[in-house]
Amino acid sequence: AEKIDSVSQKQPVTFDNVPLETILDDIASRYGMQVEFRNEDVRALRFYFVWQPDEDLDAVLERLNLFESVNISKEGNTIVVE
Repeated sequence: AEKIDSVSQKQPVTFDNVPLETILDDIASRYGMQVEFRNEDVRALRFYFVWQPDEDLDAVLERLNLFESVNISKEGNTIVVE
């Protein structure tokens, strides 16, 4: 049986029809990042996204960028959405 580590959350988090802003706020806080929207139009777009909290942030952002309508990058400790 798999040991449950109460300190880190290993369970995937499923965002089902959730605004991008909410998804990124959750992800950013987990990695100690800020979020900056330079494109206000995408802030409220809703997505289905499964996030693994122990996944590398770069890998998470890479997968988020698979959504055609968003362009997400990292500048210092800020996640930038264009």
